[in-house]
Amino acid sequence: MNESVRNFFALLTGLLVLAYVIWVLGWENIVVSLEQVRLDLFMLAAFFYLVNELFASSALRAATGGGVVDVCLAHMRGMLYSNVTPGRVGYYYTAFSIAKKTDKSASENVGFVTLLQGVNFSLKVFLCVAAVLYFSCILSLTDYGGLFILVVSAPFFVVVAVLLVLYSNVVNVLVEGVPFLRNYLHNVVLMQEASRQVDKITLGWMVFYAIVSWVAMSVQWFFIAHSLGADIGFVSVLLLQPLLTTVMFIPFSPAGLGFTEGGGAILFSLLGLGEASGVTFILLVRFNSILVDSFGFIGRFILDK
Repeated sequence: MNESVRNFFALLTGLLVLAYVIWVLGWENIVVSLEQVRLDLFMLAAFFYLVNELFASSALRAATGGGVVDVCLAHMRGMLYSNVTPGRVGYYYTAFSIAKKTDKSASENVGFVTLLQGVNFSLKVFLCVAAVLYFSCILSLTDYGGLFILVVSAPFFVVVAVLLVLYSNVVNVLVEGVPFLRNYLHNVVLMQEASRQVDKITLGWMVFYAIVSWVAMSVQWFFIAHSLGADIGFVSVLLLQPLLTTVMFIPFSPAGLGFTEGGGAILFSLLGLGEASGVTFILLVRFNSILVDSFGFIGRFILDK
């Protein structure tokens, strides 16, 4: 099964799950939620998402050393691609885009992107644990304990996978043992060597940018929630964000389409904000983010002219 077919079935799965969630909650309830959206708060959310993207791309630039504008636009285009691919793997497009503007190869940049993903998911491990502890104190999670454990464990396994790929020879042995993959062993070695050469100061900046990016994106989510009239505190949003963005990385649908909306319905319901508002909230987060990231293509088009 080729990649296009897999992506098609992933998209179909996501749409079916989303359609089921909306059908259960009632389309009319989603429409009512949408009608309540305050445009001024929605646009303010877009501004803070742009701030988030600037800091997120700064983390990537700290490793690749590319130009500020080139890396930022490549990052935004990568985020767009990640929205239409399972597990958000489309973000790796940035590695190839930046390679055209720097003296580093695409393989080296893949290593940097993988390292950055490891940093982000390491942060998510702590944030998801903090989120479960926080919500356990203010909510009854008896019926959803297993779901929360699953979400918390997911970033942990991603971190382990990144460590195995970048800092062990496990992948090298696997690639060398498969005849049609053996020609790519050199690319794997380049990827590993590049990521291992990142110094502690650069790694520290990557962690700093990841933290600031998390806060900025949480501000985006806060304003989107309030644009719907959801009375939710900023601390709750700070801890909702890592839980729901982790769900976006599940490999069954593009950016967790359908599954993340379902998670939003559950969490908003637990917070007493309404299931329909939770689904609408995630849909608005997606649209708000895509709206901003579209400037990655617009900016590249203008510069290329």
